[in-house]
Amino acid sequence: MKQDMDGTAKSFWQSAGYVSWFTADTASAVGAALRALAISLLGYAVSGSTIAAGWLGTSSMIAQQVASVFGGTFVDRHDRKRLIVANAVVGVLAWGAIAVLLLCDALSFPVLLLIAVLASGINGFLGSATDAMLRSIIDIRYYPKARSLNEGRDATIAMAGSPIGGFLYSIAPWLPFLASACMYAVAGVTA
Repeated sequence: MKQDMDGTAKSFWQSAGYVSWFTADTASAVGAALRALAISLLGYAVSGSTIAAGWLGTSSMIAQQVASVFGGTFVDRHDRKRLIVANAVVGVLAWGAIAVLLLCDALSFPVLLLIAVLASGINGFLGSATDAMLRSIIDIRYYPKARSLNEGRDATIAMAGSPIGGFLYSIAPWLPFLASACMYAVAGVTA
């Protein structure tokens, strides 16, 4: 925490860096959550196979989890702000491309699988940059409180994201992917 002129500690909410970080991290989490269920629904719609749809979601999650194992070391050695922006750009391009391909009725299952696995892998590899950046934004004394706030927010987003993504999918199949791309754009701008 930065100190005011009179020596009193400012709340981390009053820090411009924290508010920008929180916005970027929240937008990134919302972007990932909105597409979580919708990707399997779309996989079924494009392939006509429940097995293919299941493997699409599973492959995306495996790519994300495996990449996250190696991403932590990479994130610790590079500029976190740039990594957050790079992750956001990939999210905008990948999920925006799926929305556009759906609107043009030009999406095939292999293309969907390729985009979903690559984007999820990159998100897993670079996604921890926001959490790592938190330590450099606020005073270590306030880190536990900020971290618990972050965990609660992530849990809320994870619980609400899939139903909201499914609802958006029911309106138009491209809508959750466009919303996800927009959330990644917000994350990139606020980073």
